[in-house]
Amino acid sequence: MTYNDVKRKLKDYQKCRAHYEALTRELETCKHNLVALGIDYSKPNVMSSGSGDAAFTRWVESYMELMEEIGAELKELVLIRREAVGLINLSDDQLYRQILWLRYISGLSWRKIAWRLHYSEDHVKHLHYKAIHSIVNTF
Repeated sequence: MTYNDVKRKLKDYQKCRAHYEALTRELETCKHNLVALGIDYSKPNVMSSGSGDAAFTRWVESYMELMEEIGAELKELVLIRREAVGLINLSDDQLYRQILWLRYISGLSWRKIAWRLHYSEDHVKHLHYKAIHSIVNTF
């Protein structure tokens, strides 16, 4: 496995998480639109207002499709996260693992990682480079 392979696999988690978060925001919008169409959640059987049933049906269908997509995305996210954590744990150095975790799992910027670890950004980037190579060297 090359340096770029390791980085790509770690970045895959960030991309998948961003997509999952976008889907959940879209789901919230869908919920908001359903409420705006007059859904009464206080009754035992959720009912629409009667008017705009076609729009209501479209939003319910969208909601159900999003729920399915979010479920599938969550399964993929868990698998990709497990792979990323496994890669990070291949490094023998605790500081390297911490930098990789903060960058790829927590999604922090170089600046925030540097601040948290009391290093300069340039030094953190250098350590990151060495961290990735420590993983590459295990293969």
